[in-house]
Amino acid sequence: MSKTNIIIDLDGTIYRGDQLLDHAKSFIDILNKNNINYKFFTNCSKNVPKGLGIKLKKMGLEVQESNIITSGCIAQRYIQSMDKQALVYVIGSNSFKEYLQMQNVSLANGTDCSADYVLVGFCTDFTYDELTRALWHIQSGAIFITTNLDETIPSGKYTVPHTGAISAFLEYASKQKPLNMGKPSEYAGNYFREIFGSDQVFVIGDRIDTDMLFAKNNDFTACLVLTGITSQKDIDSIEQPYFQTFNDLQEFYNILERQFLFCK
Repeated sequence: MSKTNIIIDLDGTIYRGDQLLDHAKSFIDILNKNNINYKFFTNCSKNVPKGLGIKLKKMGLEVQESNIITSGCIAQRYIQSMDKQALVYVIGSNSFKEYLQMQNVSLANGTDCSADYVLVGFCTDFTYDELTRALWHIQSGAIFITTNLDETIPSGKYTVPHTGAISAFLEYASKQKPLNMGKPSEYAGNYFREIFGSDQVFVIGDRIDTDMLFAKNNDFTACLVLTGITSQKDIDSIEQPYFQTFNDLQEFYNILERQFLFCK
């Protein structure tokens, strides 16, 4: 019998902003107790695995840093698989840039005119000058990559612009579409296929256009929770949903247990 593997979204599934969602702790405790193989996977590259591990532990979750993957990790892995000596101009958080440097990625500064890649990640304090320099690099031949194309991201009771909104500026100005390293891309799917092999994979998340489509594009089982960006009204507008829907994580793991999917 194949093992059960679960890819778990963070924003809107485990927490919203700095607020842990109901049943998230119980869900992770059950996975740990039953030795279920799981990975957190977020499209948000602002925080790196180490920072996210600290955040989750402060929320009371027992997690390992090695169980946390971000779209930024996928982007770093892709760039280095193509060219280990690549020079990369990055729009992103300081922690993301530091992570890339720790992974031996060479970062271009604002005056370099020879960047091989422009990489856009989630950032809340980028400047117009940074966007301009990124555009110059793309126009000079740099390959345009984004960690994800999400338009918005949950933040407490509200939603705020996400990486897709930043990338849209550069796409419109450069007339070039970026390579998307995050959900729902096959780049991300290939990463998880490598680490999970042919075993059964569930994807649980709160977005249809990223989490569920990621599962569909990569032949994983799609499971939607209504704790984030998607509402029941959104689902009702779909003629033939290809995913299972759950009110929250408690309903998800209760059904999985009854179906004996948590088999070792």
